[in-house]
Amino acid sequence: MWYFGGVGRNYLLTQKFPFLVRIFRSITPKLLDFTDFPKYKSSLNLLLRERDFKLKYVSKSFEIDQWNLAILDLLSDKSLPSIKVERIGSFNDGGYFVPVEYCNSTNWITIGLGSNIDFENELASRKCNVISFDHTTPGRPRNLNSGVVYMSLGWGSTNKKQKSTLISLTTMLTLAKDMDGFSDHWNLKFDIEGNEWKCLDQITKLKNKPAVIVCELHFLIWNEIRDDKFNLLSELLSFYKICFSKGNNYSQYFFTPEYGIYDIIEITLIRNDLVGTLSYSDEHLESNQQKNNRLVIQMPIGRISQWKESEGKTRSDYF
Repeated sequence: MWYFGGVGRNYLLTQKFPFLVRIFRSITPKLLDFTDFPKYKSSLNLLLRERDFKLKYVSKSFEIDQWNLAILDLLSDKSLPSIKVERIGSFNDGGYFVPVEYCNSTNWITIGLGSNIDFENELASRKCNVISFDHTTPGRPRNLNSGVVYMSLGWGSTNKKQKSTLISLTTMLTLAKDMDGFSDHWNLKFDIEGNEWKCLDQITKLKNKPAVIVCELHFLIWNEIRDDKFNLLSELLSFYKICFSKGNNYSQYFFTPEYGIYDIIEITLIRNDLVGTLSYSDEHLESNQQKNNRLVIQMPIGRISQWKESEGKTRSDYF
């Protein structure tokens, strides 16, 4: 506490000037506020990962380019131009673009909630049947729309050698069909932080595949453990076309004079036999490139020769 005074007497500064109490109460919490520290720490860690990858690229450029370009060309080959979509959920991380024909009164299985429940809440408000699975939350999220059916179960591999308490997509679909009004015409959302690669084959094996899939795909940039990602993605895209895709700019971005790629992309898929039912719009691409991280520039993905220079931007604006 601050004091002032002469010999033999001291006064509390706040007694002499009471208005200082209000000032101290206003300023001190702000001086001690470290809530933004995780955000800046995350950005710093991202920069370090990108630096380390560029150093690795020096010795493995051919191998890395082969992998990254194969992924990008696969995505490009399966992309539909100018599909009319609408953003459901958060305007930043946790929102997804859905073809307008599937935004209302449809059936959804969603896997992976975390702390962001805006997507599920908005679907429920649009009279959709929604059943949501997440085994990582400590219970039903407090603000989850009452119309959403919640189950504390997670999606896992069907490989019997991998012992797990997680369940298959087939089991989830069986549970969903117990809901009143949940029909065979259904859609899927998942965001399970990279574990999707253990489960994607379950989608392609279903007889009744989801009409629409919205999801995040992780670990797309080359790394030492590539497993069978390319073949799994290729198999999935043999049944689907891409309505929308963009990089999650919270993730690592790598570029060369030939291409740019994010480690995580958000993607919307429509089953091949339903493509003809979709509406088209020329206002699709640039207007929908909402950034996950508003503090970081949103970069294009794909071969640089295919980037569209729009809204007054040129390639030199990015580099």
